[in-house]
Amino acid sequence: MTSISQLTEEERNFTKFVLLNFKVSPDIARRFFDGVIRPTQLAKIVNSNIHAIINLQKSKRINVTQLKILRDVPGTVWPSYLPPMPMGTKATSSKDFDISLMVCLLRNLGGLLTPSNGWDHLPHPNDMLPGAHLATLKWYRNQLAHATVTSMDTHEFTDKWVCVEKALTSLNNGQRPHEVTDILDLDLDGEIAKTVANAEMNQIKKEYLDCEKEKEQIESDFSFYREGNLPKNIAETNATLLDAWRIEDNSFYETNGSKLVYAKVKDFSCILVISNSGLGKTATIRHIALKLLSEGFEIISVESPEDIIKYKTKQNQVFLIDDVLGKYGLSPTLLEKWERINEKLTRCLGSELGSNKVLCTLRLQIALNTRFTNASTILNQVIVNLEEGSNALSKEEKRKILLKHLNRSDKEHEMKPEDIEIMSQTKYAFPLLCKLVSTNEERFRNRITFFREPISLLKEELNKMSNENKSLYCSLVLCMLYNGTLKRSIFDFDSPECDEKIYKIMQNCGLQRNTSKKELGDSVLCAIGSYFTQESDNIRFIHDALEETVGRHFCLINPKVMFSECDLLFIRDRVRVRSDTNGNEKDENIVIIQEDELDKDHLRPLYDRLFKELKSGRFSGLLMSHLFKNRSFVRIFGTIIDNNGRMLVHTLSMKVCSERLQRDQSIFEKAVEFLSSNRDQSAVGRKVKEIFLSNKEFQDNSDAISRVVEAKWSRSTLIYWIIAFGCYEFFHYIWNKITTIERKWLLTSDILHQPFVKSFFPLAVLGGSIDIVTELISSGADVNCFSEIWETSYV
Repeated sequence: MTSISQLTEEERNFTKFVLLNFKVSPDIARRFFDGVIRPTQLAKIVNSNIHAIINLQKSKRINVTQLKILRDVPGTVWPSYLPPMPMGTKATSSKDFDISLMVCLLRNLGGLLTPSNGWDHLPHPNDMLPGAHLATLKWYRNQLAHATVTSMDTHEFTDKWVCVEKALTSLNNGQRPHEVTDILDLDLDGEIAKTVANAEMNQIKKEYLDCEKEKEQIESDFSFYREGNLPKNIAETNATLLDAWRIEDNSFYETNGSKLVYAKVKDFSCILVISNSGLGKTATIRHIALKLLSEGFEIISVESPEDIIKYKTKQNQVFLIDDVLGKYGLSPTLLEKWERINEKLTRCLGSELGSNKVLCTLRLQIALNTRFTNASTILNQVIVNLEEGSNALSKEEKRKILLKHLNRSDKEHEMKPEDIEIMSQTKYAFPLLCKLVSTNEERFRNRITFFREPISLLKEELNKMSNENKSLYCSLVLCMLYNGTLKRSIFDFDSPECDEKIYKIMQNCGLQRNTSKKELGDSVLCAIGSYFTQESDNIRFIHDALEETVGRHFCLINPKVMFSECDLLFIRDRVRVRSDTNGNEKDENIVIIQEDELDKDHLRPLYDRLFKELKSGRFSGLLMSHLFKNRSFVRIFGTIIDNNGRMLVHTLSMKVCSERLQRDQSIFEKAVEFLSSNRDQSAVGRKVKEIFLSNKEFQDNSDAISRVVEAKWSRSTLIYWIIAFGCYEFFHYIWNKITTIERKWLLTSDILHQPFVKSFFPLAVLGGSIDIVTELISSGADVNCFSEIWETSYV
């Protein structure tokens, strides 16, 4: 570039455009960012999305410098496996964020809708979404950062300036930023302008150098991975887990079941171990993994099937996934993931025969779910049931398991032969009971009663504890509310991010107001071994069964706090309404609500929580709940919400995130073929039922759920989700609340935008509820609508 006093018109244009993008755009984007993620809430939002942010850095969508800036935000708490931050680092805020970081956080944490052309391309001129304006700023910033020409003719300058100015004005609440005018009128021949321009060019150079450092880091990491190594942070986390597993494995006794798993793993790449809770599924796959470790395998504990592909290296590896499709009930979303990438997994595991293994666990009731048994994944290929035939624990195996646990705690000599005989007759969760009784003096003293009635004794234990050791009881409740895992750091004085919840639970557990977090943290540490295990900075329940028992106990004592603070999964999987159809609930840890109590005040927090979830667009957890299958519950829920002026029907317009994916829907033609020629209600009902029951594709509603999960926003509203999940009672309530005109609009709205597409009724057929299909037909649904090619290409 020539000296600033000799700029040509084209160079002036380029300089002004640089100033607009590197001086004005970051400030306006930051104002918008602070409006979505307020500075006072920044640390809280970062803390609640720590794992998502780390994954963004792993996938190189956030660079090392940007992650360091986020880690320096006051109040944020990061996993202990990350490298420690240097002492005396400067506190940061959104003022330190560049445009790419702000856009990345807004699109992944702020819930912004994706622009028409995606985030990495210049949006369509008619796309007026905030995300499109941010993508525009990001696009031109990146273009300038890589520019090799430092001039711009007047025509190009005008077009680009107008485009950026429009984006800035929209992000600035419709007001044209005064800085835009200042730069446009800037006299670039003066000394002040020269100083400003040079400063901006120096900033560009700094960002370029940062990019070069990041490039070097990426190349270093790539070289490290290419040599067949796991990412360092994953390797460090796994090393910590293995230390804890080795300690636990000291009390493992090899049974016929575990020997069968080990034999199968020699011949097959994926083994699924199933049984009821407490029978040693997790201990078995960890024991097998440790054996494979001694044979040269690398152990990687993962959470999803994508992680298997992501972390596969040239080494021999064994991947472990606990509760692979859900802890208490089948998760359609998780199963969908396995189905979707099954071919990739098969190729990945089969690329080097015998060098990659996958060991997973699943509760028996989930494994018997028709949706899973009809699935076609690598999980379905080799299944070992620890309760089946010779795999079930023999009396001799039980005796040796018990003695091994007691020997570890030096209690074996206190046992009488008749005690061992009686305790070995227990069928319920035997390995778990051995672990629990060997790590707690009171349980050991009451060992016979404990093995005969373990849940009852645990409940008595909690009753006593809630009155006599409130600190310990409070720590158990907190661990349960945080899904069975506590970070030790939350009890530190300088970690206030969880204080509101902690002090609320402390108060509701009856602790004195002057009780400190440190005292509570000490109670947690004292309970390691008897109630908790420790893995690095994580404190976990010894077993899920304890989490379930504590959850039910606290819910019965304080349902208002429980329903407002618990994880949604507890409501979805552990809360039922007592009716004639489920009056003999076998699980002692299920919370039962009597139908005649549904309108009581203590359940209002439950209704408020459910409405809050709906209002936030989180539909799947609710629609999988047993609660919404009960007509009385749905009616009272809807009535309470409507009576408080919150209008449940209006939630029909709420949107959820979606991804497009073309799927085969040819099965729908089978229903259309008959429905198009027959309007008789009874005949239609019989024929639809016949189609549903005679075809495997209709034995579950996975296709329908896939549609709404992956649909465009206009087809992902609550009413579409209700239909896809086949929630007839909820559908019936809402359908009868809306007007005839609103019904007709839902049934025909697609034709306004795409004449050949009507997805509402076909979705109901795929959803599998005969009652919903029948009611839609009686409301005038067009059974002649065709959905094969047009809908698939339109979703």
